[in-house]
Amino acid sequence: MDFVVKCPVSEIHTRIEKILEYFAMDENSEGILLTENGKYLGFLSARSLLNVINEKNITMARDQNPLTKLPGNTMVHEYIEQMLADSSSAHTIAYFDFDNFKPFNDRYGFRQGDRAILLFADILKKASGTGKFFTGHIGGDDFFAGFKVTDANKSSVNNRLKQIIYKFRDDALSLNDANDREKGYIVSIDREGFERKFPLLSVSAAVIHVPEKHERMTLEEVGFIIADLKKKAKHSPEKIAFLSLSDAEPAKTFPGLLVGDNDNKYASTG
Repeated sequence: MDFVVKCPVSEIHTRIEKILEYFAMDENSEGILLTENGKYLGFLSARSLLNVINEKNITMARDQNPLTKLPGNTMVHEYIEQMLADSSSAHTIAYFDFDNFKPFNDRYGFRQGDRAILLFADILKKASGTGKFFTGHIGGDDFFAGFKVTDANKSSVNNRLKQIIYKFRDDALSLNDANDREKGYIVSIDREGFERKFPLLSVSAAVIHVPEKHERMTLEEVGFIIADLKKKAKHSPEKIAFLSLSDAEPAKTFPGLLVGDNDNKYASTG
């Protein structure tokens, strides 16, 4: 039966990068079989696979932030949706937001503001190493990082996030003039139009741990959690706030998240 040949198989919901990896492992394959819940769904030819990859690359190029060259909002949302659909792995996501960026821009100008954004993007890229975790630039002074974690490396991921925050805080000092660095603050106009003192530029992070076999959530629910954590992070001495989503243990109700939902699904961890 020479007309029967082996062919790589992949679930339809597998990321295209992983499907390409399966395909590349068999140099004689003319495509890859797609299944859904173990049942045959269709066949993806080599030509079709290349077309999919090409379209994805074009989408990534269009979505790329023009200043930092990091994946933009669309790719960040795609990453979060894929993470939420992956109940076989644990993940950690982090949303970074600069503190006192507006007064910094008002004091030093938008060009210096762009330097601050590029400085943080460079720190984030170097921290990710050779693609060990996903990094994105949502826009302006908002950044994103996503990790696949295990019980063994969860604490090291938390430490890495703290190191990113401290690194930017220290390196951003050079963006201020000597007088402001010595004083430890800048003088600028607040949103009400009054002149006042502001702390020097820093960054805070809202961090969510998503365990294996987590309860189904939407992108909007994640957004509500991040919005609340951002407020807590900005008032935290370490500029970071954590929340662990867990189905396995009793948890505190997350206020204002799901109106009318009495299930306490969200457990605060620091």
